[in-house]
Amino acid sequence: MPIPPTGLSRDWIEAEASLPVGWRLSGLVRESDECWRAWALPGPYAGDPSGAPIEGRGSAAEEGLTGLGRNARLTHGPLSGEEDTRRIPPRPSD
Repeated sequence: MPIPPTGLSRDWIEAEASLPVGWRLSGLVRESDECWRAWALPGPYAGDPSGAPIEGRGSAAEEGLTGLGRNARLTHGPLSGEEDTRRIPPRPSD
């Protein structure tokens, strides 16, 4: 039985899974201002290979990866199988 990933490994996997198809998590660094930055770039098979990077920042590495995943979903919509609430008009009140 495999051991489930925890900590930074889990956060990396979750951030990578939130990226659009063809994108890859490219790095995680600690900046000079003590902030952690994670970023992803489109690969050659991405819908728009010249797209701008997706980034996430936080005071800890895990927060940077979590921010990257959140920004990927905000920028490129939900993962397949999730409801896209950005395009659903509000219900009329009864």
